[in-house]
Amino acid sequence: MFLTVLAGTPSAWADLPLLPGQAITTHFSGIENNTSQPFLQGKVLSVLDIRDPVANSAPFALPGPTNWTVPRYQHTSWDATTLGEVFGLALDTSKAQPDIYLASSSSMYFRDTAFNMTPGSLANGYGGVFKIDGVSGAASLLANLPSATFNNGFTRYAGLAQIAANPTGRTLYVANYEDGKIYVLNMDTGATVETFDHGTQAASPTIADDGTAGFTQLGRRVSAVQYHPQEQRLYYSVWAVDGNKIWSVPVASNGATNGAARFELSYTSGAWAGSSNAVITDIAFSKDGQRMLAGEMPVVDGSYMRSSHYTSGVEWVGSGGGWTLNNSLEGGNGTIPVGLFNNKINAAGSVAYGYNNYGTNAGASEPCEDSFVLMGDALYFPAPFIYGLQITPLTGSTTATLGQDDYIVDLENSTGGNENNDKSGLGDVEVLSGCVPPVTPKGNLTISKAVAGGTDPQTFNIQLDCSDNSFDNNAITLTAGATHTVSNIPAGTTCTVTETTPSAPSGYSYSAPVITPAQPVTIVANSTVAVSVLNQMTAKMADIEVNKVVDKPKVNSGDVVTYTITVKNNGPDNATGIEVTDQLPSGVTYKPTYNASQGTYSSATGIWSVGSLTNGTTATLTIQATVN
Repeated sequence: MFLTVLAGTPSAWADLPLLPGQAITTHFSGIENNTSQPFLQGKVLSVLDIRDPVANSAPFALPGPTNWTVPRYQHTSWDATTLGEVFGLALDTSKAQPDIYLASSSSMYFRDTAFNMTPGSLANGYGGVFKIDGVSGAASLLANLPSATFNNGFTRYAGLAQIAANPTGRTLYVANYEDGKIYVLNMDTGATVETFDHGTQAASPTIADDGTAGFTQLGRRVSAVQYHPQEQRLYYSVWAVDGNKIWSVPVASNGATNGAARFELSYTSGAWAGSSNAVITDIAFSKDGQRMLAGEMPVVDGSYMRSSHYTSGVEWVGSGGGWTLNNSLEGGNGTIPVGLFNNKINAAGSVAYGYNNYGTNAGASEPCEDSFVLMGDALYFPAPFIYGLQITPLTGSTTATLGQDDYIVDLENSTGGNENNDKSGLGDVEVLSGCVPPVTPKGNLTISKAVAGGTDPQTFNIQLDCSDNSFDNNAITLTAGATHTVSNIPAGTTCTVTETTPSAPSGYSYSAPVITPAQPVTIVANSTVAVSVLNQMTAKMADIEVNKVVDKPKVNSGDVVTYTITVKNNGPDNATGIEVTDQLPSGVTYKPTYNASQGTYSSATGIWSVGSLTNGTTATLTIQATVN
């Protein structure tokens, strides 16, 4: 009888909660008696105490090779019977005792040694999102996302890909291989806040899910997700036909997406050839948000058959819209060699930034993050067959020096021949950082409304459009003399103020708004940017010219005379409410007819109600009377 279990007997190290510097990992449960079934009693989640290897006299990988045997912890409920197989990990770092979140995944562990996938008792299928209590370790089902079985010789599920946490917005982001959507979940209740569909909301041309059970189409298949708190954007990788694409989408204060997605970069490693794809399945950000680390998982074909020995870690530096490969790493080209086997391209698709692994930071630029923590197979091969975590200085290593200042940790704390089966069982890794994220400086924006030239009770509609979309507001209303203040806008944010000018009171007009300073404005740290919106109110002026002529200068009794009155607006403004009063003289009797080009005439009062005349226009009235 042969049994492979990627999680052995837990050491007597400790219990939860997680401590800064510790790693938490997912992994395959193992194979039951060389059958095509997972070992349901096998553990799928472990905490590894990789803190402070210097103080703990941990050996470097070389000379040796030497495995660093570390203490670890596994809760009784962290098995395949309860959870099924899981891959993606996220932490609620807003809590002193962080809760752990997991995403169901059968596809991440499907290799040439294939098996029928059995869901755990907590979930219905492989769409389960689980919450691990940060104190007790107990597992519970938070949400169950769409998941369907398909068969290619074995019972399979596409399952979920990755999961990321936004503790400030109290949301989780879960990528679903089944339909390609990113599910935004309330991390406390599991309720779906919204779904984001890259295929229909960002891809060009759009790619709608075809509804087939199993993996959604390439080009809309999202793999990695990660939240960038400084930019307040959700980053995600798309497994396309021609390589990896990384996109991002802005996120509002409630955690929901808020605006159009932005293309960030393309990355195609040398392993992306023919049927071999190097898929980005994990993204991590440094605490200052200026470094982005990605892990690639080798995949043999479009149905997600996992492979090995094609990929490395990859790091970029910069910020949104301007990421460049970190060529300051010792290996160059932004790549991080993984594993001591072959060409040292043994990355297994999961990465994290480490904390307190080198004591003096090994020359790192980060204030307290001092290492890359990468999942890798064949960290050493052949014997002693080490598969698990590689801890590397932030400066990186060359393929020649790899191992001389790196630590390698076998995931099950044992080495031996059975390790050959662990390469398809390596999961995700997260490290609880003790770094305090740098506080983004904030500033304020005050908008003041002014009207010159009169007293004005009108309400003006003001619009605010910022590069950080969470501060956009199209519903600001101000009256003359009022102000509106927006607080705690990240420094460096650009904002533009505009106005929709209402109609002026009768008899007045408004000038176009004068907005100072020139727009857009940039928010300054610990300061208030003042924007003034001024309209000039001017009384309307119109020169009205009135002329009257009679057709007969001399008349006899019984004659009919015609009076013609002409009104002209000589401007400069349009005129409204024009009235002309002209009583007939004595000695004539009004004939009950008149002809007006506009308006009405009353013979009783002699008032011609002309109405409105635009600048330069004329109105005419003719009246007839009989001479007595």
